[in-house]
Amino acid sequence: MPTKEPHRITEGQIIVCEGQTVTIVSENPSIHAVIDGQNNIVEDRGGFLYMEGGEVTMVHLELTAFTGSTRGGVIAMRGQGAQTLALQGCIFRSNAAEWYGGAVYAYGADGDIPGSASLAVDDCLFENNTALYNGGAVHFNGLYGSVSAAFNASRWEGNRATHGGGIADLFGDLTANGCSFAGNVGASAGGAYYQYTAKGSPNASSVFLECVFHGNEAPVGTGEDLHFHTVAEAREANSALLCACEYEGVYADEAAVSISEDPASCGI
Repeated sequence: MPTKEPHRITEGQIIVCEGQTVTIVSENPSIHAVIDGQNNIVEDRGGFLYMEGGEVTMVHLELTAFTGSTRGGVIAMRGQGAQTLALQGCIFRSNAAEWYGGAVYAYGADGDIPGSASLAVDDCLFENNTALYNGGAVHFNGLYGSVSAAFNASRWEGNRATHGGGIADLFGDLTANGCSFAGNVGASAGGAYYQYTAKGSPNASSVFLECVFHGNEAPVGTGEDLHFHTVAEAREANSALLCACEYEGVYADEAAVSISEDPASCGI
């Protein structure tokens, strides 16, 4: 029998949020509500959810087999206003983006018009998601606006991309507390996490508290766990804190960031 081609549809396969407040919750709190994208390909971005402003909360959902043809296999955020995404107890499994953010993509602007994007992720699992370029599971970009991401007690397992198998952070601020990264692959840089900052761009900061990195790879590059890349003109103000973490390989090109492991800094 001939293979059925995936159906291609417009952005926001199920939900488009343009400034509203939306909450999506599993009916039974003891069981994840499974939402299957059936490997359909969404043209442009946001296989399940596309946001341009507003607030979205998702609780106890499992999202699987979504694909965005460019950005955000499951979720894509961008816009001129403020937008907030809260993920609680969710699973993102086997999703893909043909460019950036196999599960989640967040851009704190609309083109070059500033906006802001905020992610709060608690007790979530990102497993076997892929992106061709940056952010196998999560990609966020604060070049023209602002992006902040806070991850708590979450896991990244078996995600893949060229840069940042687990997370790609461009010009953003990240905090990860009690998270684990295992078996992720960033082919060229950052098996688990990749950070990039350039001249004239916003400064970047990352804080990892009591996080565990194990078995991540950058098979043809550097930083099997974490890779910090910043061009020379932007280096002075960037910072990274690795506090009470377990890791195997960190790369920072020529002091691209100031990396501290001072236990006294753990009170942030």
